[in-house]
Order: sequence, then C-alpha cells, then structure tokens
Amino acid sequence: MEEGAPESADGVVNDSINKSTDSAANESINKSADDGHGEDPTEETHVSFALRRFENEEFITTLIKDIPKIVHDSVDLEARTERLKDLLDRYQEQPQLVDPYLGPWIADLMLFVKKFAETRSEENKRTADLCLTILRMLTKLRGYKIILRYLPHHVGDVEQSLSLVEESQRQSGFVDWEQQYMLLLWLSIAIQIPFDLKKLTDPDDIGTERSIDRRVLQVCKNFVVISEKTRDAAAYLLSRFVTRPDALPLYGAEVIEFLLTTLKEAVQDIDRVKKPHVICGCLAAIAALFKSGTRNQLESLAAICAPRLVSLDLLASDFSIGRKFYVKALQRIALTFLPAKLPSWRYKRGYRSLEENMTHGGIVHDGDCGDGDGKENLPPKRNGLPPPNQMREEEDIEVPEMVEEIIGTDRLQKKRKNCSRLFMTMQVS
Repeated sequence: MEEGAPESADGVVNDSINKSTDSAANESINKSADDGHGEDPTEETHVSFALRRFENEEFITTLIKDIPKIVHDSVDLEARTERLKDLLDRYQEQPQLVDPYLGPWIADLMLFVKKFAETRSEENKRTADLCLTILRMLTKLRGYKIILRYLPHHVGDVEQSLSLVEESQRQSGFVDWEQQYMLLLWLSIAIQIPFDLKKLTDPDDIGTERSIDRRVLQVCKNFVVISEKTRDAAAYLLSRFVTRPDALPLYGAEVIEFLLTTLKEAVQDIDRVKKPHVICGCLAAIAALFKSGTRNQLESLAAICAPRLVSLDLLASDFSIGRKFYVKALQRIALTFLPAKLPSWRYKRGYRSLEENMTHGGIVHDGDCGDGDGKENLPPKRNGLPPPNQMREEEDIEVPEMVEEIIGTDRLQKKRKNCSRLFMTMQVS
C-alpha cells in the first residue's frame, strides 16, 4: 500500500473492536472500584485454608514398618526423620486429623519398644530409641492426654517401663530426654492398674528400696527437679502414683515433705536464678497431685501443704513463671478445701407425662409422681427449685480461713498482672 493511502475496512473494524473492548474493561474496573469490590493494591491479603484429611498416612506407615532397616543407615534415618518433622508441622493447627491413624501407629511403635524391653539387645535399642522419638513427635502434635489413650497398660508393662527408665538414666543421665519423656508417660498410664503393687514385687524385695513402689517414687524424685521436658511427665507420674489407694497412706506425706523442702531450698536461690527449674517442677507436681486426687483423699495433705506454701510468698519474686505455677498450686489446694455442692433439686422428678408437666406449670414433687396417688400431700416445688429459704440455708457453708488467704493471694497476683500490663503500655506509648 502506498504512503498516505486510506486503511482497509478490516483494519478499521479491528481498531474499533479493540477500542470498545478496552473502554468496556476500564469502565468495569472503575465501577467495581467505586462499588468497593475492587482489590486495593495497598491492602494486605492473607490466604487461609483448612485441610480436610491427613494426606501423609502412607509415608508414616511405611516409615514405621521400615524402622529396623532405617536404623542401620544414618543418612536415610536423618532424611526421613526431618521429613516427618516437616510433615507433622503442617498439621499443628488441625492435629485432630491424625486421630484415625494414631491407634495402629502407636501399637506398632510400642511393639518395637516392648521387644527391646524383653531382649535388651543393642540392635533393638536403636530401634526402640527411634520409635520413642517418633512417639515424642506425635505427642508434640496431638498432646500427651490423647497419646496416653493408646499406650499399652497391662500388668507386665509396669516393670518393663520402669526398668527402661532406670536403665536409660544409668546409661545416659538425662541426655536422651525424648525417650525418657515417653517412657515416663508410659509408666504413668501403666501404674494406674487396679492391683496392689506389692503383688508385682518380688517377695524378697517387699519393704526395701528394690520394691516397685519405692523405685517409682525414686524415679519421680530424680526427674521432677531437672530442666528438661521430662520434668512435666515426672510431675504427672508422681500425681498418678501418689493418689493410688495403696500408695497415698504410705507416701502422701513423704512426697509433700520432699516437694516443700526442695522448693524452700530452691526459693532461697531464686534471686540468683540458680534453680528456676526446681521451683517450676515442684510447684507443677503439687498442682498435678491435688488435681488428680479426690477431696477426701487429699484434705489432710492440703492442711499440711497450704500454710507452708503460702509462707514462701513467691508473688514477691520477679520470677514470672514461678509465680504462675505458685498461683496454680494454691488454687488447686483451695479447691480441695471446698466441699462439693450438689443441688438438691437435681434429682427431683416431674410427672411422667409431658402434657401434665406443661399443665401444672413446672410444679414437681418429691418421690414418684407417675401414678397420681398422693400428689396433694407432697410439697410442690416450682420448676424443680426448692423454696427460697432452703436455698439460702444451703448457700451458707463454712469457708476455711486458709481459702480466704489463698483468695487474697490470687487477687494480689491479678493486681500485679494489671500493673505489669499498664507499665508495658506506658513504655510502648
């Protein structure tokens, strides 16, 4: 085409279509921006999603089956272990997705551990250590309370778990904390068997330091004052052991005396921060003990523990974690002093017919009201509630002085928290 010649009809049409398309797109963008539905590039956008199922079940199942082979290849062992950590970390916000698979996994892992407990060979030891490490990863993901449901708890498991903990401590001290943590949890569920521990002890060892109960108590004392995670498992084990019906009369006072004495010695060094782990361990054990037992079991121990614990006055210290455990232990003890209060109207029955209940406006009577005999002779109660004067009498209970003192301590801790928050706010501003 020569210069200056007019454009073809097709070119004019294409240019017209392109211009109209661009114009329509611009108008659509401007309209959406005006309506507030358009994306503002200055605003931050966050992507959130929820997983529907656990997608790595095959990898973990294969890993558990190949454990006897993996332990002989250090490179493969490290690679698979690191990958397992990464996979489990993805489900930290939805750990319930692994629940359908926990039972078979834990059963297979514990088979390797129990095999080592029976043979005590070096090869089986490496296998058992890896199994306990994997169990520790699952516990981190799902929590120890869920994992405890799947751990074996037969009569023979008490001696096996206890001997493994003692052997691990003799050989490596407190270095292999992951394995020791899981063994302590295993022992804590096995120790709850409904049999007298004397029946599991050799007749020649009854009453000596080699008895089952004395060995369990010594393990708890060794682990509850260290700085590793095993301290939490030891506190839980101690609470389950002491609150056994056959162990509480023998070791309740001894354990409380040990914890309070150790705590008092550690508090003297709290300003120099020499033994913060001892303070946290002892207070956590006291709180767990008074949580596990019933009021009738622990009321006498609470009367011994409360005044000595209040006299320590840990709220005056700058050790914030110690103050947290201190208040927690005091609250558990205070709840032990308070009697259980069951509403008298809880067991009152109404009429067996829904129509009669609606007709009488919720008035119910004591005893069996289904036959209609003697209804007029029974004292009515409106909506199952006793008369107001009876309710006032039930609310008047005697509160021990120690509870009032603990409540005052709790209020002081809350006031201190509010002052700390105010101080931090002033610093930021």
